[in-house]
Amino acid sequence: MSIAFLEDIWSRNLLNVQVSPLSSVEYLAGLVLFSLGKVAFAVAVMAGLALGLYGFGVTSLGVGLVPFMGVLLVLGWSLGLIGIAAVLRFGENAQVVAWSLVFVVQPLAGIFYPVSVLPAPLQTVAWFLPASHVFEGMRTVLGGGAVPWDRLAWAAGLNVAYLAATLGLFAWALRYARRHGKLSRFGE
Repeated sequence: MSIAFLEDIWSRNLLNVQVSPLSSVEYLAGLVLFSLGKVAFAVAVMAGLALGLYGFGVTSLGVGLVPFMGVLLVLGWSLGLIGIAAVLRFGENAQVVAWSLVFVVQPLAGIFYPVSVLPAPLQTVAWFLPASHVFEGMRTVLGGGAVPWDRLAWAAGLNVAYLAATLGLFAWALRYARRHGKLSRFGE
């Protein structure tokens, strides 16, 4: 999502978008739909490659992982909104936030290893990330267990809170950028 926003900056199109009759909600909806299209395309390509090259059918995993993927997608939108807000507030040099935010969250999310291997203080932090609940739940499903709905509920609840907070952050950063004339400086 933040990359699509950055592409508007790089193509010097952000100012045109902001002066058009398009509302901020419509712009964000477009970014979300575009990200959904990119995810669907990437999943289709990767699933095809996995089937063709390795004989592995993604559908063999079952539908138990689909809700977890949806929660991860919403977390990605929240992280994207943080990146967009940082660029709006601090200018184009804050692009590093949009590029690196996922890599900051990744070690705490338990993607490659269980959260239990983290030191105790980091485990506490990790449980405040929806991705930690998602990957622990996915491990349970892949291990043959039932879908841990409690983990999914915690992740979804955290996502709702984080998405609301990041939408507020985006609105604040956009107001700040408009008030201080920062939008006209993008792409110079």
